[in-house]
Amino acid sequence: MIIQTGMKLTPQRISIPAGSVSVSFTSQSQVDVVVAYGFTFTNSPRVGVNIASSAGATAGWIAKAHSISTTGFTLRVSGASATWTGVPVQWWAIPS
Repeated sequence: MIIQTGMKLTPQRISIPAGSVSVSFTSQSQVDVVVAYGFTFTNSPRVGVNIASSAGATAGWIAKAHSISTTGFTLRVSGASATWTGVPVQWWAIPS
């Protein structure tokens, strides 16, 4: 027997806010960037992030979201000391 719970998702019901942040810095091993959603969620969402490059200075770096609130979050990228110029970091926020 298979029991399923939850709601049926249809294109009209799916709305996942997303965006991209261009990150630049010189000789750093950790950088924080404040990101605003552009509107207010009812509850703090689940946020995912992705460094949209694996070339050069971004290799071996990680990205994470912290200090997540109903209006935004802080994006943290960290790794060995490097310089980035306009590296895109994508984000998405799933309502909870």
